[in-house]
Amino acid sequence: MSRSFNFSVLAGEIKTTVVTDELALEESLRSLLSKTYGKTDLLMERQTCQKKITGKLHGRARRGNVGRDLERVVALDMEESFCSASYGTVKERVVARRGNVGRDLERVVALDIETSFCSASYGMVKERVVVLILGVDNDCLIIHLTHFEKVPTSLSKFLDLSDITFVGVSIKSNLADLQRDYGIQCRNGVDLGVFAAAVRASPGISAYPLPYLFKCIVPLISNDTYSTNTFSNNAFCKPADVAFSEWGTSMLSEKQIEHASLVVHMTFKIVEQLWPAYA
Repeated sequence: MSRSFNFSVLAGEIKTTVVTDELALEESLRSLLSKTYGKTDLLMERQTCQKKITGKLHGRARRGNVGRDLERVVALDMEESFCSASYGTVKERVVARRGNVGRDLERVVALDIETSFCSASYGMVKERVVVLILGVDNDCLIIHLTHFEKVPTSLSKFLDLSDITFVGVSIKSNLADLQRDYGIQCRNGVDLGVFAAAVRASPGISAYPLPYLFKCIVPLISNDTYSTNTFSNNAFCKPADVAFSEWGTSMLSEKQIEHASLVVHMTFKIVEQLWPAYA
């Protein structure tokens, strides 16, 4: 069983599918996987265009006498990508894992989770992962794990793909929770904050919450694609009724689904924005 939603937020429209059975899940995972191929081509095309622009600038410098001004333009264009020697340790944490990070982030899937609290033995309260959210650009898949009697094989295989990199805020903790509750292991996971800090050579932004990291990385002003009013209205932040809602319920509310979709959409857009400097 699956439910489909469309949300008009940020760039265009987010298309979200909520699945509660294995057959619908496998079909949705196949569809999401196909989207990663298309996004790889787009990212590589942007990288190629950037190289062409840089090459033209170098050509003009040789014909004219641009010299130092050209160096400034190129440095700005590359956003000082990994150029800071003092930030080598974080660079190593992201880049030195080549071969264990899905083709160096060429194929990216944003990942997030939601948890629920339930009573355990001896009056203790136990936290358990009940929702897994995956996203590629404007496509979002919400997997309502409480409806599955056993761990879906298709999900285990998807998270174990060697050429996919899963990116998210606090992803190490999220993946550890998934493994604890369901025995699911993810082959390639990259923390969004660490990745952004390494690319921008700015250690401080690694601790930014997602809404502020998005505002820092993705241009909102003078860009028709994004609405500055959206951020000023705090639409990026988790509303109180969503923050205190029960994610382990039999059916998620539309507000819960919209917020979960927005989180993975923002995550993917941040990676997309950082990609040219990383590639």
